[in-house]
Amino acid sequence: MRLKLLPLLVISIFHLSAEDKYTLGNGYKFFDALTIGGYFTTDYTASATSSSLTADDIAVLAYGKLSNRLSYLGEFESKDTYTVNFQDSTTVDNFQVHIERLNFDYKVSEKINFRVGKQITPIGYWGAQPISVLRDTTSNPVFSTTMYPKLFTGIDAYGYLPFTESTKYHLLLQKNEDLDSDYNNILTDQFFAFALDSEININWRVGGSIGHFINLADEVFYFVQLNTQYDFHPFTFSAEIIRNQAQSPSQNDYTRLGAFYLQLLYRQSPKHIWVTRLEHSRDPMTLNEESFLVAGYSFRPLYPISLKTEYQWHEYNVNNKFILSFSVLF
Repeated sequence: MRLKLLPLLVISIFHLSAEDKYTLGNGYKFFDALTIGGYFTTDYTASATSSSLTADDIAVLAYGKLSNRLSYLGEFESKDTYTVNFQDSTTVDNFQVHIERLNFDYKVSEKINFRVGKQITPIGYWGAQPISVLRDTTSNPVFSTTMYPKLFTGIDAYGYLPFTESTKYHLLLQKNEDLDSDYNNILTDQFFAFALDSEININWRVGGSIGHFINLADEVFYFVQLNTQYDFHPFTFSAEIIRNQAQSPSQNDYTRLGAFYLQLLYRQSPKHIWVTRLEHSRDPMTLNEESFLVAGYSFRPLYPISLKTEYQWHEYNVNNKFILSFSVLF
């Protein structure tokens, strides 16, 4: 499903008068059933083979409460909207807007709730945060975009496990086409997963997930994933590991993929954050394995505004990369 919207809508909806009580980053609340927000991100990327500036994400968010139990969220995004390639002096534009999220939440209790529609796959830490301005580095760990669908269209039953207030679960069910089948990292019409996230104490969290999906080429995938995060202020350590097995339609050929990252974050102050991340992954297309190191810095003059820079040192030097990004949440 495709929508023809102008990216300038993002700016125009926030052209508000002084008496409008608008706070940057919180959207503009018209009434309980409708708040409009948005964000944009620009990236400058330089490597041994290319140098480009991209208006990466331009998105509009609409959300609100329809009743005490029912709420909704819609996110409509233009990706790689405009790119200038300095290497060969070419430009590419893509003003098509896609549905990234469109879902309804029905709250029953602390133990059981339902989210229906197109939504984020709530696995691990990185996959659950799609908005660049809120992330600690511009880039995501590789496995979060290659090892399982980062979005799915279906039902998420979630809440806290019985007899505990510290372990949250998600049960994901999809057996239908994607709401916007052109806009996902992995195209699938069947996806099942179960995820847990437990707060051991105020500083330590652990979690994990298991899942199964079938892509449009009828390849069958199974994955197992584990994650942990420990906060010892001003540092936060986090790690995730995933194992993925793919089975061809002939049922005879198997491909096993694995990936992990280890990350250390240092909060120098609320405005200054430093990040180091070690990653190892196997490319699902070429099956090449590679380890690389990411070092990044994030400056937030205000929380909804982020200026981030990072450098990636790859095992294969041709993949080394510098990224500078500026993003704003409206």
